[in-house]
Amino acid sequence: MHRRQVCLLALVATLGTVTAACTMDTPATQPSMVPLIDPAKLPIATPAPPTSAVLLSDSAVPLIGAVPDGECAFSDAIDGGEVTFVVGDHLIGASVDGITLRCLAALTTAQRSPARWSPIANRVLLGNDTIIDITGTRPARFDPAGPRAEWEYPNGDNLIAPSASGFTVTRRAALDTSQQSDVTFLASTTQVISHPSGQLLIAVGTARDRSRGIFIASPQGQTMRPVLLLRTAKVNIADVAADPAGDSLYFVDSSGSNFRVRRLTLTDLSVADIATVQDPAQQLTPGVEPGSVAWRAGLCNSIAETYALDSQSAKPVLVGTRPPMKGKSISPVGWLDASRLVVIARPIGCDGPGDIWIWNKADTSATLLVQNVAYPSIRLLHTPAAAPNIDIGAQPLRL
Repeated sequence: MHRRQVCLLALVATLGTVTAACTMDTPATQPSMVPLIDPAKLPIATPAPPTSAVLLSDSAVPLIGAVPDGECAFSDAIDGGEVTFVVGDHLIGASVDGITLRCLAALTTAQRSPARWSPIANRVLLGNDTIIDITGTRPARFDPAGPRAEWEYPNGDNLIAPSASGFTVTRRAALDTSQQSDVTFLASTTQVISHPSGQLLIAVGTARDRSRGIFIASPQGQTMRPVLLLRTAKVNIADVAADPAGDSLYFVDSSGSNFRVRRLTLTDLSVADIATVQDPAQQLTPGVEPGSVAWRAGLCNSIAETYALDSQSAKPVLVGTRPPMKGKSISPVGWLDASRLVVIARPIGCDGPGDIWIWNKADTSATLLVQNVAYPSIRLLHTPAAAPNIDIGAQPLRL
């Protein structure tokens, strides 16, 4: 029985005991049968005020017990955000309350891979291989073994990715991936993303003068500028992501056994430490609220942990400290709003099927959405950010 039900029953029993004790000492009085209000003046029905249900159960019972069978049809995103995942050969979309459930696409074995939704949630990239939208399914034409391709902001009309060698960066049109252009601006690029404004490219790599770090350039790969530099080859940038407000970047740098999550403010190129861990930190997942981010820490052959930065206290919070999530290997999937983070929990490691939970930063509770599914992602419309106003005289910090 639920703790709240137990407490209510106990309260009822206690009140009953108190009432019985009082009636033993007080003579019973005949209740008046005259109504306090004329029945003709009472309203026929009183509608309840609208409420917004919050999923905070910490229950081991999933909201979704079974996925639908039948036809698959690609359709618009669900209002309020949608969690998508793969079951068998189907890409499934679900509302966060588990009520709306539909199959968005039938997949081949090769298409079963991580999904990344475009900024306006109208198309999805599966791995580096396949694009699906309302017009159909087509090859993405990026190297499946190469660095991850990313959507360009603000509308996701293009995709960008470095080559496997890192020597070039290619942009491809999402509707016709045979249409491509070279937007290379570094000698070697390990990661490239689009700024939330769509007015900058952000890359990790080595410039032609052999300096290493994080660099920005125009969408055409011109007017390159360093925003963070590394002093020695012992320090590496493992991951970079942009804050949704567009005024800062999050990145992970490593040296030896230390991994640091940091924030780079683009206006003055200052750097602030967020967390330092001994295990590899990666999979930076910015929130929809400025100043909010989650990341995974740990090895994929053990129990991985997920941390979420509390934008108010500026301190990281460990996700999943309460049963039944406690002790599971947890990886971030994406944010639904300022408080709710979707994660996948597995017995061990950071690959393969797992259980999808909606964790709430406000009170650290969680709701189990669905069990034993693969490749979860968040389908959510992103609001474009303004381009950062970088001080022309600001000098990049050297780590």
